Amino acid sequence: MSHCPYTAQELTPAFMEQVLMKELRLYHHPVGVTFLFSEDEVAQYRAQHSCLVPVKPLTFCQWEIAARMQGKTVLGTVDKLFCTNAQVSFGWRDIDDNEVRSQLKYCRSEEQARRFLEAKPRMPLGTLRAVGVAPLGACASLPHVVHMLCDSLQAYHLAVDYMAATDTHPLPTQILMSSSSCGGSVCCYQTAQFNYTTPCSGSYNAGKMERGESNVFIPGVHIHECLKTCDDLLLRYGGHEQAAGVTLEADRYEAFSERLQAAVARAEESCFVPAQPYDAELTLSDCTDALLDEISRMAPFGCGNPAPLFLARGLHPEERRAVGAEGAHLKLTLRQGGRMLGGIAFSQGALAATLPDEVDAVFSLGRNTFRGVTSLQLDVR
Repeated sequence: MSHCPYTAQELTPAFMEQVLMKELRLYHHPVGVTFLFSEDEVAQYRAQHSCLVPVKPLTFCQWEIAARMQGKTVLGTVDKLFCTNAQVSFGWRDIDDNEVRSQLKYCRSEEQARRFLEAKPRMPLGTLRAVGVAPLGACASLPHVVHMLCDSLQAYHLAVDYMAATDTHPLPTQILMSSSSCGGSVCCYQTAQFNYTTPCSGSYNAGKMERGESNVFIPGVHIHECLKTCDDLLLRYGGHEQAAGVTLEADRYEAFSERLQAAVARAEESCFVPAQPYDAELTLSDCTDALLDEISRMAPFGCGNPAPLFLARGLHPEERRAVGAEGAHLKLTLRQGGRMLGGIAFSQGALAATLPDEVDAVFSLGRNTFRGVTSLQLDVR
């Protein structure tokens, strides 16, 4: 068990900012990014914070400047957001031809620009009502994402501490085209994972990153918050985002169990949706023997060098049946447009009867030999 040296009352966002500023010698405030999905959440955020509302549309990077450099809290909505990259990231704008053309300066073709945009982490269209951006120390509760601008050594120490706390190594990163701050925040929120990335050209200019700082994103959702509600019942407690340990008197177990379950029940539904990270988005037409040959050059795969994972959207299961001992595994034939590939999902045979007619899938690419015939196969996660 990891013992926490501080009481629940001490572990506030303000205290966390104080420690980060002192120990890492950050130049500016860590920024707490809170995603608000209903009018009730917006009203509650307004009530808990002294918010500024932009008088004219600005970029998301400029919202963050107010929090990071001036200690202000900004409540941003779609009508106050100028940057179309951020609008796409927040699900306030669909990917259209104009957005694709705006990315051509980075890409080889319109097809590639559209594919890159579609692979970008995005909120579902129309689900987000507003975004609260505040200095971490001013946050009434832990935000969804803590975004810090760091030099390379500061980022290194944050990454090493995060890896030790979450028992994660190596630590993957995700660099996005044109969306380092907005897309990076969404990526961190959706995956609930640390991310370290470079600035994009927009954040470098509009976000006042002239020193060439890097972005560090750390998820704010933490089981520690649930344990705080039980502080008076516990002798000691501690842990991190993925695990926690407690010590308590035996006769307080029932009260602790009830209160912890009540605290967990108040958490957002997104906390209970499993996140499946992936390395890139592909179509089935991209999955070829030539691609697999290139991937194989990075072998051997295993601990410390996992095989790359890909996401394909809008797949239609033409075949879905349970195979193996007691139907433990799921055999698939997946179609996307005119391309079909076979796949196997180990230990997921129970899904054979309930799989919908259209799915998104994360998979690694491999080969399967059956009755002397070798073909490409998707190892579906």
